[in-house]
Amino acid sequence: MPAEEDMDAVKTFVEEVINSGNPEKVDELVAPDHVNNHPTASDHAPDAEGIKELISMCRAGFPTGALRPGRCCC
Repeated sequence: MPAEEDMDAVKTFVEEVINSGNPEKVDELVAPDHVNNHPTASDHAPDAEGIKELISMCRAGFPTGALRPGRCCC
């Protein structure tokens, strides 16, 4: 995937999943074989369900929080 398409995918994920609080979109936007190896997610399953749990937990703690693609540090 070219870099521009990568950034579009990230923007869509951030807007539709994280900022809109819609973890169900993870199934559409994350590859079925994706493995989340981020160290802060070690208490969650490394698959799409774990990503949904993590996003739901973050939204519960920061309900009005929002991310801006391009200003994140990964």
